[in-house]
Amino acid sequence: MKFKHLLHIVLLLVCASASAQKCYIKPSIRYNGTLALQPSPVFFQLTIPVGRGNYFYIYPTGNISLAKGGQYGLSVGKEVYKGLGLELSVAYFSNSYTHSNDIASRNSTGNVQQLITDWHFKSVNLYPTIFLNKDYGKSNYIGKFSTVVGYSCLLNSETYSNYSETYTLKPRISLGYAFGFEYNYQISKQFSLVGECGIETYTYTPRKGNLKSIISRGESVSLDNIDTQKKEIDYVSEIKDYENTQDKPLQRFKESIVINQYFMSLGCKINLK
Repeated sequence: MKFKHLLHIVLLLVCASASAQKCYIKPSIRYNGTLALQPSPVFFQLTIPVGRGNYFYIYPTGNISLAKGGQYGLSVGKEVYKGLGLELSVAYFSNSYTHSNDIASRNSTGNVQQLITDWHFKSVNLYPTIFLNKDYGKSNYIGKFSTVVGYSCLLNSETYSNYSETYTLKPRISLGYAFGFEYNYQISKQFSLVGECGIETYTYTPRKGNLKSIISRGESVSLDNIDTQKKEIDYVSEIKDYENTQDKPLQRFKESIVINQYFMSLGCKINLK
C-alpha cells in the first residue's frame, strides 16, 4: 500500500472518530531535530566492477542521523476524567540526508575520493497518547506520554566516482515512545492556540531490500541480466546453512535506523462539542 493511501485512510478514521465522540481535533506542524547520532548501517556494499570479473567493494562509515525534518499531523482527543485524557494522532515524517566519507582510490595511487551516501526516510506514525492537564485561567498545561507505531521505509543510495547503486528497503512497522509538554492558550470556547515540545525515539529494522537502479558513467544500467543475489537482499538475525548461489537473495545481518529526536510543534485545537 502506498504511503499516501495509508495516510488518507488513517486521517479519515481519525476525523470520523472525532465527529462521533464530539471531542476536539488538533492539526499541527512540527520540527524535529537530532538528539543523538548512530554508526552508519551497512545495508549493502557498493560493488564497483573493475574489469575481468574483479570488483571493488566499499561501504559507508561514520555517524549519521535521519531524525531531522518536518512533520505534519492531526490529532483527536478527549478528556475522559477531570485532568485525565486520551488522544490519538497520525503524522507524516520524511527526511533526506547526505553523508560522505573519504575512500582510498582503488588504483592504490594514494588518491582519495568521496563515497556519497544518500538516505531518504519516510514514515507514517500513529501516537496513542495519555495526558494529564491543568487549567489556569485561559492557559492549559498538559503532560503527555505516547506509544509510537510507525509504518516506515527507506531509500538508500551510494555513489563513488561515476558509479552508483540504489536500494529500496521495504516498509516495516517501527515501534517506540515519546513524551512531552503541551501548552494551550484559549482564544474562545471552541478555539485554542497550541505549542508543544518533547522527545521521541523509534526504530526501523528492514527485512528486505531490492535493487532499484545502477548508474554507471551517467547512464542507467539495465537490471534484466542482474543476478538475484545482487537484486535482492534478505536481512536476517542468523545466517545458517546459507547457500551462496547467484539465483537466491543475498543474506546480510539485520541493522536498524534509530530515530532519536527532540521536537517543537505549533498548532490549534478545535473543540467539537
